[in-house]
Amino acid sequence: MFSDTEVGGSYTELLNTASNGDLDAAFNLYMKLGACCQVPGDESEFAAHLAKIRKMEHVDDIDGIRVIRPDSPQDTRRAVEAAISFAMRAREFRLSVPEKQLARDERVQWLNRAAEGGHLRARAQVLLQKSSFGDSQFTPDTIDGRTKEFVQSLGSAALDGHVESLIVMSNLYLGGRVVERDVAKSYAYFAVARFIQYGEEVDPTAWEARNSMHPLAKFARLTPVEVERAESIRKDVISRIRK
Repeated sequence: MFSDTEVGGSYTELLNTASNGDLDAAFNLYMKLGACCQVPGDESEFAAHLAKIRKMEHVDDIDGIRVIRPDSPQDTRRAVEAAISFAMRAREFRLSVPEKQLARDERVQWLNRAAEGGHLRARAQVLLQKSSFGDSQFTPDTIDGRTKEFVQSLGSAALDGHVESLIVMSNLYLGGRVVERDVAKSYAYFAVARFIQYGEEVDPTAWEARNSMHPLAKFARLTPVEVERAESIRKDVISRIRK
């Protein structure tokens, strides 16, 4: 979210680039404005926020960094450092943003602009928001043809090893609002994404008694049959990617 390779730098630069029709900049602006809302604007409240991070009271999977493992001091240090870095950069960006631009309607307009222009991550984000918070009648049987076509393209990209598509499809299969709910397939896609990103083999049964904030916690109650099926799907997807 705050990497050196992103479009634009300051809020003003990013705003100008997005206003001129750059879809990456529009999506980046939406994401960065959202990140600003995760940190307090008040200086004393921000200091307390950093203190909580240092005490590991709410360190989560922040800015794409692997979450803390209680039994791994090295991962703990990395996660805390990443969380502090994220907070500092988010606050620095926030200080340059007019307060009214942090309102949800102002932020979402940039997401919608990017999505309407065909930006993959923006379209996926809109789809996930609809499936999570949208109309209760939003089901696999009622989604429109354009959405179905987009989901099919995400599925194809996932099978080609595209990490973001794998993660989106994992969330969609877990939610069951856009595609038929399939927890085993959701786990399999998530596991493939972790493998591609970190070279990490994941085991959902190993996290039942561990940190509930870990992304794998949502798969902790897979039945033995679901685990076996998920492993079969995972191996099949990885073999397809390697061809």
